[in-house]
Amino acid sequence: MSTKATSLLALTMLWAATETLAATSDTPTLLKNAQGEHAHWSGIGRLNMERGRQCIATLIDSRGPASTTTGPAYLLTSGHCLETRNGRIIHDQPAQGSITFNYFADTPDARPTFALKRTLWSSMQGSDLALLELDASLAQVMAAGIQPLALGVSPASGSAVVMVGEAGRPDLGLRAAQCTEQDQASVTEFPWVWRRLKVNDCPSGGKGASGSAVIDQVSGHLVSVVNSVPVGATQNNYAIPVQRVLGCFHQGHADLSLERCILLPAFQITQKGRARLLRRLGNGSSAATWDLALDIDTPRYRYKQVRDALECEDAAGYSGTIPASERRIDNSIASEPGRYYLCLVGVQSPDQRPYPALLANALSLPVEVIPAGLPQIRYTLDRHEQGHVMLNWQTRQPYLSHYLVKYGAADRMDCDNAFGYRRALTPAQVIPASRLPATLCSRAIDIDGQVASTHSELLPVHGH
Repeated sequence: MSTKATSLLALTMLWAATETLAATSDTPTLLKNAQGEHAHWSGIGRLNMERGRQCIATLIDSRGPASTTTGPAYLLTSGHCLETRNGRIIHDQPAQGSITFNYFADTPDARPTFALKRTLWSSMQGSDLALLELDASLAQVMAAGIQPLALGVSPASGSAVVMVGEAGRPDLGLRAAQCTEQDQASVTEFPWVWRRLKVNDCPSGGKGASGSAVIDQVSGHLVSVVNSVPVGATQNNYAIPVQRVLGCFHQGHADLSLERCILLPAFQITQKGRARLLRRLGNGSSAATWDLALDIDTPRYRYKQVRDALECEDAAGYSGTIPASERRIDNSIASEPGRYYLCLVGVQSPDQRPYPALLANALSLPVEVIPAGLPQIRYTLDRHEQGHVMLNWQTRQPYLSHYLVKYGAADRMDCDNAFGYRRALTPAQVIPASRLPATLCSRAIDIDGQVASTHSELLPVHGH
């Protein structure tokens, strides 16, 4: 059979298979493969990492459209399945773990497993994608009956896709759902910022489904991998396009130095101290500053400030190169509230210019500039007829995260001392009459984890 005829048959089989899925995207379809009905997705498997972490990963067809030469077997998955620290790009490092293929509901005894060998590239900055190499050749994996998926360019926004994966629970086997995929310029899930990604309206996969394959229904190609679900969403998934990887193979072997491969250069940026989202304006609305200390593993770096994270991938506006020994950025941000981003790229020499592959790896650090006012301690007191006191916490304040509270005998309480504070877990809290009189200490904690205000109040015995 000719190559063209084989490709047409495979595409026909794929369309026939996807037509059997649930007519709506409300409930994913549990897939079976005992009769080979979903063999074309046998390369989508359960990725098992160190410390029990689970994801989904896909065996990719690295042979090229006109080549039968095979090299090592390669996987694509989410970057956070390997490393979650912001600012880290992993390049050519050993990898521990394994992947189990043919991961269908009715094939529990026919699931070949292969060990990981190394991480060729993995990033959480600007993207959330990882390219892994197995300790086996593509030919060996295919000899076990596993079919790789071809990579494809991102289809037009609004195109029909199939999302294939499975959460860690119930973890019966792969499930699939049809939906549409839309373009998304950027997403900020502090501290991470992802650019040029997709969002689809398939049912949310759940924990363990990261890395699930998103497949273009027309071509049958792998076009993106799922990376996260918006908080509170039940039918939205963010996904990272795979087209950055398209130019990274030659005759079945990965080569990240190829000009058309836009994964390198890699660089490591470490923020010193805890990452902070909020910056407050000063009295009189004087400008907030970045107040950022960092380490970087390249000799020099460039930076700029933007309002749109996507502008981090535009060379215009970056500073001149700065020696890595200058580890502090404390420029003014703005005198107006709002979201701002600091873009950072590592460079090797004073005259190295930003270029597309470097800019694609830019780190975007988000901050929210907020008014000078701080969240305050707000509660009301109700007295029970038996003398108990009920505290009613008022939580509707901008930038308030939660309250901390402690109480006890007045001669033992120091409200400025952090020892003894506990989180107020409910809207109302009762202090029994037997614990009165008491000094009540409370603190308001803002969404950046900072102590916004501290308050003390003497609660007397009822009637005193």
